[in-house]
Amino acid sequence: MRIVIIRHGQTMANVINDEGTALYTGTLNNELTSLTEQGKNQASVLAENDIIKSIKKVYSSDLIR
Repeated sequence: MRIVIIRHGQTMANVINDEGTALYTGTLNNELTSLTEQGKNQASVLAENDIIKSIKKVYSSDLIR
């Protein structure tokens, strides 16, 4: 059995945090947790990965990203 752990792509909260503002957004669904264009590109690239294409089951939070 292989377990693959994947984190979501870049969000607006990640960008703000990189600039030095501490935010806790782990349980929020708002504009800060939406994917940026870079985050959407990261997700698209990941979707084309052969390991990802072979995944049979996915367990995920219900947060919007």
